[in-house]
Amino acid sequence: MSRRVLLLTIIIASALSHTVFGADDPSRPSPSAVADEAFWKSHLLKLRQAYQSLAENKMTAIQQRFDVTYYGIRLSIDPAGLHGGWITGEVTVQGRPIEGTLDTVQFDLSSSLAVDSVKTGTSSLSFQRVADLISIPLPAGGGTSEFAVTIFYQGHPQGSGYGSFSFGSFNNKPMVATLSEPFFARTWWPCKDHPTDKADSVDIYVTIDDDLVVASNGSLVSIIDNGDGTKTTHWHESYPIATYLVSLAIADYYVYSDTLMYQGHTMPIDFFHYGKPDDWIRANNALVREMLTAFSDIFGIYPFIREKYGHAQFGWNGGMEHQTCTSLGGFSEWVIAHELAHQWWGDMVTCGSWHEIWLNEGFASYGEAIWSEHKGGSAAYHSEMNSFEGTWNTSGGRDVLYVDDTTSVDKIFDWKEYRKGAWVLHMLRYTVGDSAFFRILRKYGSAPRQYGTALTADLQQIAEEETGRNLGAFFHQWIYEGGRPDYEYAFFPEATDSGVVTYLFLNQVQQGYKPFQTDVDVRFFFPETTVTVRLIDTLVVQNYILRFADIPDSCVIDPDNWILNSAKQVEYGFRIVNDGLPDAFVSQPYRQQLLAAGGKAPYTWSAVDVSLPIGLSVSASGLLSGTPSEPGVYSIFLRVSDSDQPTHDLSVFSPLTVRLIHGDIDNQPQITLGDLLYLLRYLYKNGATPVDLLQADLNCDGDVNLVDVVVLLNYLYRQGATPCTTTD
Repeated sequence: MSRRVLLLTIIIASALSHTVFGADDPSRPSPSAVADEAFWKSHLLKLRQAYQSLAENKMTAIQQRFDVTYYGIRLSIDPAGLHGGWITGEVTVQGRPIEGTLDTVQFDLSSSLAVDSVKTGTSSLSFQRVADLISIPLPAGGGTSEFAVTIFYQGHPQGSGYGSFSFGSFNNKPMVATLSEPFFARTWWPCKDHPTDKADSVDIYVTIDDDLVVASNGSLVSIIDNGDGTKTTHWHESYPIATYLVSLAIADYYVYSDTLMYQGHTMPIDFFHYGKPDDWIRANNALVREMLTAFSDIFGIYPFIREKYGHAQFGWNGGMEHQTCTSLGGFSEWVIAHELAHQWWGDMVTCGSWHEIWLNEGFASYGEAIWSEHKGGSAAYHSEMNSFEGTWNTSGGRDVLYVDDTTSVDKIFDWKEYRKGAWVLHMLRYTVGDSAFFRILRKYGSAPRQYGTALTADLQQIAEEETGRNLGAFFHQWIYEGGRPDYEYAFFPEATDSGVVTYLFLNQVQQGYKPFQTDVDVRFFFPETTVTVRLIDTLVVQNYILRFADIPDSCVIDPDNWILNSAKQVEYGFRIVNDGLPDAFVSQPYRQQLLAAGGKAPYTWSAVDVSLPIGLSVSASGLLSGTPSEPGVYSIFLRVSDSDQPTHDLSVFSPLTVRLIHGDIDNQPQITLGDLLYLLRYLYKNGATPVDLLQADLNCDGDVNLVDVVVLLNYLYRQGATPCTTTD
């Protein structure tokens, strides 16, 4: 048995031992039912489904059938309870069927937490537990429009991931913190734990020792002294929220506030610290108001402006962008900027799949660069982006942004998702220009993605709509493929009667990756000035011919570091400049000037006759011309020599495709009305069969019929597509 099969067997056996039925469950198996094969097959099927759902973080088939609209979370927390901390909770879930009716709802809840009962209103409901899934049959008619169920549970939360629920202490007083990303809200409260289903609103009630402060999402509604040494704090989140962003941060906090005033709105900025913060932290906290203003100016108004923004200190060394109340373990300016940017990119617009976490982390990391640009201009922006480069693992294709394995938290939150993700936005900005780029961000943050979710395909579609460009290659090569272009380049200036011609070549020499298709800047340096040209690079070897008034002294590739690449200058050498020969067409005149550079002009050309298509020839000056008569793919053997002493010689095979344009039915040099009449007579007047019947098949589908007449009509008189071509 393989290790994977053995592991699955152990998990299934373990999970089966935790299968629980509600106390009032009429479906509790009788002794006779235990022996019933159909009964066990049914439950094993549910078990496998639950395990697979958890392992792949996918919703079950039942979960896909309903939408959660509200969570009411009530927790009583005893930090000194059993096993180092105990929670007693009740969570009310309201929802509605997406289509049709529901007879069962399912929620994610860790098997380490015991479910005492489930109710709808005052009526008890049966339930079943399979691994970390609780299934609740609804009463007859209960799922036709909306449903509401309340789950009562208790236990010691088993923290997962980066510490989904943790107990601790500060100044000899208890401390509680949550960090549920990516899919560990289920370890402390029952929910539909998937980012695509955001509840419209959430209420959070926490009862705990009265000397502790509870920070959470949204707006503070009330704090009630229970008169028994505890108090109950009520927070209300009125904006849609993903389950992993629901949070608690509880400690003997020192609390102080600032205020944002923006476009007629007044909003509190709250800071929760373990003791009075030092001057450095206070100085960085004071920047939050300016950050909120700067990001609102660029991304759109702070998305939770009716509530608050704040920081709550917790024990994890980093930050977590809990909606309206970030949890922070460090208070550097850049961590603060990163987590604040998440309020737009991650919280307001959430990645619709953990495969595409770069939409959260890459955007937030890019927010750090935007903050740098706000403070220090373009130079500071580029300095920040340059500091990101090379900070992720590029070996063995590990820099692919799309996360293939979402069962591993560490793979989801690999550093490349942050730094390379930010670079994708940096490169997109360069590709489309500032104006279009910031329009794209604004549109990406608008409905239907606003307070919802998005995928890379949504961002690509918006970018294409805003620019009118096909950006498929851009997104494919930077999101779904690894690597980067590694350039070798050289230039050769040549003075001519008409001015200075500068020949430049770019070779992509990266191993294991196809050629990248990207714009690239090249800066040429002259004695008293510089000239920057933007080129389009799509080939393994690409040549460019540029004209300047003077001879450049030097050049650099991507001088402002807008694209991921490496570049090495090499000797230009003696070379043929043509990147390839354009296609020729049977019976159509053809002229193509062959070019060489890197030697001493003039150059002398020749070709081996047997390699040339019939009807074409090469002159000594390098003019390939004539009228080809036979279609095919040819490999022309070319020779070129310069005028130096001794001469430099170069021989290459250059491919040329000669195509037959279908439609020349009357065997005349061009496609005209005569061809249309010939085809109509052949099809409908018993006219003569074309000399080459293939010519009459204008759409290359193997038949000659009315469709070919339509193609020819559209081509001749309605600027329609050119008839198809073949090479045989």
